[in-house]
Amino acid sequence: MILALPAVFAYAETSTVELTIVDSNEDPINPWGMYVEIFSENDRKTPILKMEQPVNPSQILLEKGKYVINVYRQDMFVGYHILTIDDSTEKIKIPIGNMGGTLFIIYYDDNKPIQGTKVEIFSHKGIKWAEGVTGHDGRTERFWLQVPNSINEYYSAKISLSEEVSYTVPQFRFAQGLNNEIIKTPWKSIVDDLIKIQLYKNIREPISGYDGKFTIELYNNNNDKVIQSKVDSHGEATFSNMPVGFYFLRVLDSSNSESKVWAIKEILIHKNMDEIKIFESNDQNIDYEIHSIKNKPEIESPDETCNCVAFRLDNVQDYYLIDVQKELINLFLSKDVPLTVGIIGKNFGSDTELIDFLKTTISKNDKLIGIGNHGGISDLTTINKDEQLELIRNTNNNIFNMIDKKPSVFIPPFGPYNADTISALNQENVSYISSVSSFDVAPYPLKDESLFRFPSTASTGYIEQGRAWYGIPANQTMNDIKFSVRDYGFAVVLLHPHEYAKRSGWFFENQLDVTQYFELDELIDEVKNYGLKLVLIDDINTETLIFSIPSIPNWFKTTTSWWVEDKINTSGYLRSIEYLIEKKIIQVPQIAIDIQDNNKNTLLVFKNNAKLWVQDKMSDKKFINEIEILIQQDIVHQFKKSR
Repeated sequence: MILALPAVFAYAETSTVELTIVDSNEDPINPWGMYVEIFSENDRKTPILKMEQPVNPSQILLEKGKYVINVYRQDMFVGYHILTIDDSTEKIKIPIGNMGGTLFIIYYDDNKPIQGTKVEIFSHKGIKWAEGVTGHDGRTERFWLQVPNSINEYYSAKISLSEEVSYTVPQFRFAQGLNNEIIKTPWKSIVDDLIKIQLYKNIREPISGYDGKFTIELYNNNNDKVIQSKVDSHGEATFSNMPVGFYFLRVLDSSNSESKVWAIKEILIHKNMDEIKIFESNDQNIDYEIHSIKNKPEIESPDETCNCVAFRLDNVQDYYLIDVQKELINLFLSKDVPLTVGIIGKNFGSDTELIDFLKTTISKNDKLIGIGNHGGISDLTTINKDEQLELIRNTNNNIFNMIDKKPSVFIPPFGPYNADTISALNQENVSYISSVSSFDVAPYPLKDESLFRFPSTASTGYIEQGRAWYGIPANQTMNDIKFSVRDYGFAVVLLHPHEYAKRSGWFFENQLDVTQYFELDELIDEVKNYGLKLVLIDDINTETLIFSIPSIPNWFKTTTSWWVEDKINTSGYLRSIEYLIEKKIIQVPQIAIDIQDNNKNTLLVFKNNAKLWVQDKMSDKKFINEIEILIQQDIVHQFKKSR
């Protein structure tokens, strides 16, 4: 990118300078959160040029003379350079200070950790740079942010249970390396106030004793019923001594022989809360939402499946963890497993060691190595259609010229893309785009597409703020793969070189992290052992098979309706499912999913879904999936034994 000077310099003698912001190892850094200001030596108050999140390196055009270049990251001043432009000036590097990794631990006033609270980190200028949610131990992920270097530079933290309940730490600072920030809020973990719930028949008029017999139930985040209370003749119910937190509140009307769900609402119980007002819900199906299995996607399984897994190695580029990149690629080749290599096309072409390695590897293993164009180092949606087309075309050509293989897949930097991206890919005859599932949501058709969307749906690592990636255990990734294959018909597993590199504090070293390397080795073997095909991303659609949906006998729907209406007991109904299994009308799928739930909750969820199926509010295919969950968890067998 070439940055033009202001008009006052239009006719002055100028020079182009390459500016690179580097870390202490003199490696170019990710420009996320960075801006650069350039001042004339004679005026250090008004910048003549400001670059937001600059390309690294950047080309800048300056008149001959003296300048001061200031660099900021996350609004913190991190470095400067005094620059004299003359005929010999071509390239400059500005080293900046390191980041620090801060983990927050949030407590109630009585020293109990707070689970599920949002933590937001802001700079002294009020810009939010990090956000996370605490786990069961009150800990956030570790946020990697620029270390403040001045007394006038600091961060603030906002701790929130909801928009109404929040606590702010106005200023804090931290050092390089790893830090822990302990925050004790003024909130008590138990609300000893009387909590009043009022039912209303309309916006002004409360429920009375003539409107029905109502009961209120509260469920916690584990779907356990923690309390139940009758509603009095004035439409009121009260609770006390409740732990702070989010609950599902369910109102039952038992005026008739069969109780019905009158309303359901998620509420936050906290100190000094107002009366909770509840109105009748229009959609009675939400009765069952509180029992949903948290980890189960809401979409139905696809009609087609590849039953396959593709691995995608992102961020392959010049002069970056070259030994680690090579070791990862060689691991896949040694196991005869395909790998799609995502090359940052704008940062590729001058590292002869990497180029020679890829050319040699591809020539010997062409069918095992796919090439993805990972574009540049900035979000595509920040540039226009013509610029996107130019970027994709130039990086495609650059990669092809270097390694004699054209990229078959486009991998949008950081994930986002838009209609302009699709138009550019169509012009360049690129048929595959692989983003990340958080940006590119399902469904993902497996046939009859001009541009196939196969985003990453699983990962071997997780990201903390900035560029920090950490590896995760193989079994965790494998479970994500199982869900993905079940729900989308395929899985794309994302990995990065940094996850497999040794690190010293914030910095990644060009040495293999052996522990994480063995996790990847184990993961590949586990995928193979499950019988899943291992393919390149651009082979996913070519391996597609059609699902056959079993035909459910009419008698079984009748039997299900009797069970839902409590006309037959659970044991008798499960015997009818066992009959379907014996006759191979319903078969256990090859991929078993790990769902953490107890038998009681699983049966309750299934009964709720069975009611929807009987009412034709759930498809046969989805209901078969629900039956398969019972089979996978051996509920039929266990229930019969317990009787």
